[in-house]
Amino acid sequence: HDVLSPPMVTMIKKIWDDKLDELNLAEIAKRVKDMKPKTDEEKAKAKADAEAAQAEQKITSLPEKHFVALMDEICKMNGTKPKPKPGDLKKAFQTADQDNNHVVDYDEFIKLCADVEKGQVEGLAQ
Repeated sequence: HDVLSPPMVTMIKKIWDDKLDELNLAEIAKRVKDMKPKTDEEKAKAKADAEAAQAEQKITSLPEKHFVALMDEICKMNGTKPKPKPGDLKKAFQTADQDNNHVVDYDEFIKLCADVEKGQVEGLAQ
């Protein structure tokens, strides 16, 4: 990733971590809602149980729709114009998903970011 400056890698990692935190918190909220707790005690137990379950099944990679949202966020922060087209983001996702497991992990993502910076990803500006 030698083309990415240390501050850029730090920024990308923070955005990546924030997106994963957002997804994990949404899963916890969904689990709590699905438990339908009524009392404050039930709500507290449901939250603790949901957090424990999510810790065991923590989201650590992004499916395509969340990858696209993350790329949009990074493009906004960088002031990228014009905004990448959906088809270009889909191709970028497929390129990044090197193991073809339909999700992109951090290592795949940071490599894609380096390739974008080098101008090697069609449809995504540097």
